[in-house]
Amino acid sequence: MNKQEVIKQLENFYTLSSNLSSLVKDYENLDQLEIKEAQTQLKQLKESLNTEYKRTRTSKSLSDIEQAFYQPAIQGAWANSLISKIRWDSAPNYEMNFIFSLTI
Repeated sequence: MNKQEVIKQLENFYTLSSNLSSLVKDYENLDQLEIKEAQTQLKQLKESLNTEYKRTRTSKSLSDIEQAFYQPAIQGAWANSLISKIRWDSAPNYEMNFIFSLTI
């Protein structure tokens, strides 16, 4: 990835996280449609982040910009944010709200 691609991908992850955080902020008052939307967004975020986590952890062909900025960001987001521990099909709750408030 070049610099612009790295920035765009990190912005995409930030947008997904921000949207999900906003959605689950008022987790006690979500209707069924909003719960399903939160689950869909969480699944998308987890799958994308996990794919990039695995790719950057095992790849020997990362560009310099990926090694310097992207890989540490992805590794930290997956390993340290607890996103990997949330089940995507769980209903939004206090823990999910708390994790996303820390992640962003």
